[in-house]
Amino acid sequence: MGWPKGKPRKAVKTAGPRPIMSNSEVERIRGLISEDEGYLKGLDTGPTETEAGPMQVSQGVDKDGIMRRINRNKRALDALAPKQASTKESNKLHAQMKTDEEWLRKHMMTRKMMDAFPSTNDPVKESNYQQAVKKAVQDEVGNPEFGIVARRYKDAARQVDPSDPELCNIERLRAN
Repeated sequence: MGWPKGKPRKAVKTAGPRPIMSNSEVERIRGLISEDEGYLKGLDTGPTETEAGPMQVSQGVDKDGIMRRINRNKRALDALAPKQASTKESNKLHAQMKTDEEWLRKHMMTRKMMDAFPSTNDPVKESNYQQAVKKAVQDEVGNPEFGIVARRYKDAARQVDPSDPELCNIERLRAN
């Protein structure tokens, strides 16, 4: 089967700019690179003695595939790891973060709403729960713009100060 003749192909739309990695993601990728490099180095040095006896080197290891994975992970770090913004960029990002923070605070559920649960016996608790669900569906979970603004805020925070993981946590913006 294939693509129907005479039908033009449409370009796939991307979701926007690539997200910036968090510090934990960066450390995880660095760990994968280190493990793969250590494994390759172990293959190059040959079998060694251990407490259990001589190690067997497995045959048919795809060294080129491992090197491609290492290079792919290094490229991902270069492209997606947070980089410290310059002073001018940082000021611009702070202003963007401030407007995004105001928007997020307005559209996020409060902590009290997050703690609401349904109740068949208490009409007040049930009413609070229904209000929380309505707010979540309208403003937070059901609002496609919420995800865009939240991602933009997190990415800007990671560029402003890559060493502060708490800065990009939007839960700290949630009102009581």
